[in-house]
Amino acid sequence: MRQAMRNLFGTSSLALASLLGGCGTVLDLPKTTAPFIEGVQDPSWVTPAAYVNSDAPAVLGRSGLAVSADGKTALIADPDDNRLLFAQLPSGPVASIPLDVPGSAPLRPVRDASGTFYVALANAGRVVSVRPDGSRGPWGPVCPQPSSLAIDEADGLWVACTRGPVMRLQRAGDRLSVDRVLSSPLSHVAELQIVQGELWLASTRSATIARLTRDGKTVSVLRPGDYQASGLPMVPAGLSRMIKLGDTRVLMAYTQRISPTTLKAPPYYGPPLPIMPFWTTLSSKEQQIGIGVHPGEATGPQDFALSGSGASLLAIAIGNVPLPGKTSPEAGRPPAYVASVGADGTLGSVRPLRPKLASGQALYPLALAPLGSDQFLLVADMPRALHTLRSDGTIVSSLPLPESRLPADLREARTAFYTGNARGLTCESCHSQGGEDGHLWSTPNSSEKLRTLSLFGLASRSSFRWDGSESSLPELIESDMSRFGNSIRPELAANIATFLRSQRPAWSPPVSRREAELAARGAELFASHCSTCHSGDAMTNGQTAKVRGKQLIVPSLLQAWKRAPYGHDGRALTLSAFLQDAADPDHYVPEASRRDALVTYVDHL
Repeated sequence: MRQAMRNLFGTSSLALASLLGGCGTVLDLPKTTAPFIEGVQDPSWVTPAAYVNSDAPAVLGRSGLAVSADGKTALIADPDDNRLLFAQLPSGPVASIPLDVPGSAPLRPVRDASGTFYVALANAGRVVSVRPDGSRGPWGPVCPQPSSLAIDEADGLWVACTRGPVMRLQRAGDRLSVDRVLSSPLSHVAELQIVQGELWLASTRSATIARLTRDGKTVSVLRPGDYQASGLPMVPAGLSRMIKLGDTRVLMAYTQRISPTTLKAPPYYGPPLPIMPFWTTLSSKEQQIGIGVHPGEATGPQDFALSGSGASLLAIAIGNVPLPGKTSPEAGRPPAYVASVGADGTLGSVRPLRPKLASGQALYPLALAPLGSDQFLLVADMPRALHTLRSDGTIVSSLPLPESRLPADLREARTAFYTGNARGLTCESCHSQGGEDGHLWSTPNSSEKLRTLSLFGLASRSSFRWDGSESSLPELIESDMSRFGNSIRPELAANIATFLRSQRPAWSPPVSRREAELAARGAELFASHCSTCHSGDAMTNGQTAKVRGKQLIVPSLLQAWKRAPYGHDGRALTLSAFLQDAADPDHYVPEASRRDALVTYVDHL
């Protein structure tokens, strides 16, 4: 990875000729050497093969679902198995559309008025489409890490990019071409909706919304309010989903975390937990209509959908199913919740739902979409199926889906990663998609409040926890699972360890030549001052180092751009602020002229 980044940043030559294959012959990308977005022209983005993990399964594949206007077909994004599923409703058949770009990570699909479905491939830098008959349609290269799509029937298909740019795509024959590129005031964009002709972008880390006109002017920035939990100041964080709620509002699901300005934290794995999800409705007139419910304690909403009639909101939550084989499905928290929606878009009371399956089967919800006036489609696992259910939780019909192609041991490990105990705690609760939640915790081995550690880069580590006191990852997993209330057998802990070691985050490349030039200079500074500890593909040597007088594990820097606050104690809100802290004599403090370059380099790991 380090060599490939040096190549791309210009410290040695790279002809981007080793390209990834597309989805069959229709989706093959042409050879190109234009990795940066230039004006409004087609950026012809390609993802170097070095940055796509062709072997590892995705951590928490955020499955997505879209339904045709007549309710007769559905398209399912299946990132765990790197494919799309095209289903004829209600009884099948179900066709599998493999994605030939390894590890491409398809996102939630959207549908236009003609019935064509569009899906962004988050790790492959492109948008692909599926025609109403299930055949593969136009495609187009877009930005690195597209994160969300929105259809504007009057103005084309819009793509939000994780790193900030927003693009409009238009169809040109069998291609989707970028014809407009807008800058965004947000840099960590996770969701995009079009509300009354405006582009509403939501940040993944701060739960902030920026409203943009279609020519790129910022109208306003909206943010949910802070919150008090047992006297602790909480700030919005960890956006998980945003949907339109009527014509003028959006509904957000996000977590709250302790304000980094106060280095306080709740007891270790004890209440109050600052990772409870909240629902907040925002409108163009009022920043916050109200904080809603937090279903399932520490679990977050996996997905939610508004019924066709607009009268009901259905939400599904991760972690609300107990570990398979431990207890009956009824022992877990309800996997679904429904709320009434008033004519003005406000949420009414919320009640739990427990859809009834065959005896002894659990329902692990993955994705939702409205079907008709008061029904929903639900993609579920254990077993995989597409269920039609009413807003009262009654399952009308079920269509079996192809099971995961992952080996049985890895699939069991993945399932264990997502499933929770009776309180709703899961590995995913604190390590979303293999990363971390940015929270500070009191831990058994330290009186100091410490940040959650990212799970990326485990393959390069031989010691674990902040103090490096654990040498066996399976034993650590067994210990923490037991602390969560789930005792697991040693072979499952070993499989979870194998599963986690295989994970690799998507690369976050620069999107402009200026960024690339800064990062190239930052790479040289990094090599001189940081690479002894932050080395290898995982950007960590896996050892401990002296920090502020303590021996602490060297954390991986992969995806550091979205992991604020920084430092083992969360003392800095930005990477730049962290690099200005001269209190630690072992810490490199670059002068201001070099700081931007170093931050830009680390920001794109």
